[in-house]
Order: sequence, then C-alpha cells, then structure tokens
Amino acid sequence: MKKINLRKLFWIFMISCILGWTIEVLFAYITMGTFQNRSSFIYGPIGGAYGFGSIVLTISLYKFRNCSNLKVFFISFLVGTIWEYIMSFGMELFLGFSAWDYSWQFLNINGRVCLLYSIFWGFLGLFWIKLFYPFLIKIIDKIPKYFGDITMFFLIIFLISDASITFLATNRLKERHNNIKPDGWLDVLLDKYYTDDYLKKVFPGHYDRIK
Repeated sequence: MKKINLRKLFWIFMISCILGWTIEVLFAYITMGTFQNRSSFIYGPIGGAYGFGSIVLTISLYKFRNCSNLKVFFISFLVGTIWEYIMSFGMELFLGFSAWDYSWQFLNINGRVCLLYSIFWGFLGLFWIKLFYPFLIKIIDKIPKYFGDITMFFLIIFLISDASITFLATNRLKERHNNIKPDGWLDVLLDKYYTDDYLKKVFPGHYDRIK
C-alpha cells in the first residue's frame, strides 16, 4: 500500500464529506419521509464531520493498519472520542452551537462524547483502515494527476468560499436574534440573501442551536 500524502488526504476528505452527507440525507428520508439538507455548509453537499473524521482516522491508524483488530479497535475508540470532543468544543467556541448533545446518554462527558458513540468510533476505525481505506485509495490512485490537481484547486477555492459565507451568515443570524442592527454593507447583504427562513431550510436540524 502506497504512503499517504496531502493529495490523497484531500480526496479522502472530499469523498468522505460527500458520502457522509449522502448517508445522513438518506437516513433522514427513510426515518422521517422528507428530504433534509444535512450539509455543514450552505452550498456544497459537505458532511464536514465525516471529512475531518476520515482524515483523523487515516493519519492515526495508518501505521497500525497491519495490527490486530482488537488493537485497532481500541486506538480508534480513543482517537475518535478525543476527536469528537474537540469537534463539539470547537463548534461551540467558533459557531456558538454544537451539532449534537449526548447529555441523555449513559457515561457521557459534558454531553460531548459518550460510551455508545465511542464504541461506534472503535468499529468505524476498524472498518475504515482494514476495508474501506484500501478500496478508496485504489480509486484515488486512478485519478489523473493533472486533472486531479486542477479539480483540487477549484474545490479548495469553493470550500473556503462556502465555509466563509456559512460562518458570516450564521454569525449574522445570531446577531439578528440578539436585536443587533446591521453595521455596514456586508450585514445588509447578509440580511437580504441569508434570511432566517432561508437558513432554516438550509440547516433544518441545527437552526435552533445556531440562533
């Protein structure tokens, strides 16, 4: 198996983001009977937690890929738990909300992590590094370098733009709910195009936490 590099990590991130978004949308449709956007950003079909999670699992488990299943499970259990706590804390710090709350779960820590999902991380990491990563890397290796690099460049520009707009729009949403009037042309623009109703449609599962 070839060594990992930044190019491969980027494609792992992108594919995992889209797969994660697809899984969540399908799950919502099956369980609730309605289509709900589950993206982390306003425009792209991006499940950011899945993308970053795949990077964390790849980097932390790569050198253990030939170890026993039990060892991989426990490393993934630990890494996944720490990562999920950091993600929850980071979202609350920078966005003002966390996308999940495990306060009602058995053996949780500040509602950010719990035993059940830590066990899930253990099995996920085992599946990832033993089965899915080798399969995924074969597909990535088949992407022509020139085409892949050009596509990667434009995708990075898109992701940065989408993330920036999402941050500005959600921050302005919180300001509106705190009765803070627009200050400058950018706030006026955000109030015009990223209204409460629009953001509620974009983030149906997180809207109440964002505001």
